[in-house]
Amino acid sequence: AGVGYYIYRDITQKPTYDVGSDVSSQEPEDTSILSSEEIEKQMPDLDKEIVVKADLPANTKSETIIDIQDIIQKLKEDYDNMQLWLQLGLLRKLLGDYDGAIEAWQFVNLIRPNNFVSFGNLGDIYSLYLSDKKKAEENYLKALENGPDQIYLYEKVYEFYRYTIKDNAKVKEILKKGIDLNPNNSQYLQNLLNNF
Repeated sequence: AGVGYYIYRDITQKPTYDVGSDVSSQEPEDTSILSSEEIEKQMPDLDKEIVVKADLPANTKSETIIDIQDIIQKLKEDYDNMQLWLQLGLLRKLLGDYDGAIEAWQFVNLIRPNNFVSFGNLGDIYSLYLSDKKKAEENYLKALENGPDQIYLYEKVYEFYRYTIKDNAKVKEILKKGIDLNPNNSQYLQNLLNNF
């Protein structure tokens, strides 16, 4: 199934860009240099308890748990499905299980190290939910390295540098980089820079 830029948004919290544009079309061909046996050893425990920390309506909670159980069953059959791991992270995040979300997205980093979506999601969770500026920046910058044509990523990093880090030099630097790398698709970034 095709996936839009915002496949899923939290009901109760600030949305993130989460799953990214048509994951199946942007999914890199190459995988980690690790063998399948080594990857399987590092795979998160799919049988661990589903943790609910967020205060959600009962129907949302039960539907999310059912969705997680369905995804877990599919991942047990095919652990190499990037889209399912991304969705698992989103659903765990919705339940307030940030550790579980991070674990799922870090596994995507392992099996698809050239993707930008999981790194961007990690940037968001570290920045917006866990206040870990160092890890947020590392993941945002890796997302940009992997997806230099993703304009919305530059906007995310711009917001991070402007409102969280409060570093004007980095704000200008990231906007200029986005403009330079995307000369035909950067009017929005140019407007941000002009109005900064």
